[in-house]
Amino acid sequence: MFNTRQVQLEDLEVSRACKTIILADFNVRLGSITGDARSNERQGLFLTWQHNNYLHLWNTTEAYAQATFQRSNGSSIIDFILSQPAQLSVHDFQIYDEESFGSYHLLVTSSIILPTLLAALQTPNHAPLQ
Repeated sequence: MFNTRQVQLEDLEVSRACKTIILADFNVRLGSITGDARSNERQGLFLTWQHNNYLHLWNTTEAYAQATFQRSNGSSIIDFILSQPAQLSVHDFQIYDEESFGSYHLLVTSSIILPTLLAALQTPNHAPLQ
């Protein structure tokens, strides 16, 4: 079993200098923002935190209205992928309703485009290669 620790959202600050991807069960329902049937009391805190950290919620553009949590009495969209879009682009976002691995949370996959590194430049005193 995984050792999980509950993190208070307001304590989680994302550095704009780092390339960060956040994949988490936020237990927040955002209603029409994600295409969910309803919202809950956590919505305001989450949206403020998302805005303050310049994060894009990829569920809104890559998997709008696709449930990430499913039980016999209903479904919801509570598992999110976020990043700063200028740093990391997410695409090929898929939610597999047939692959739950014994959990009510559905398997979510995506591809991430990583920025390429520029080749290191030769030092000025280095003799040119022939």
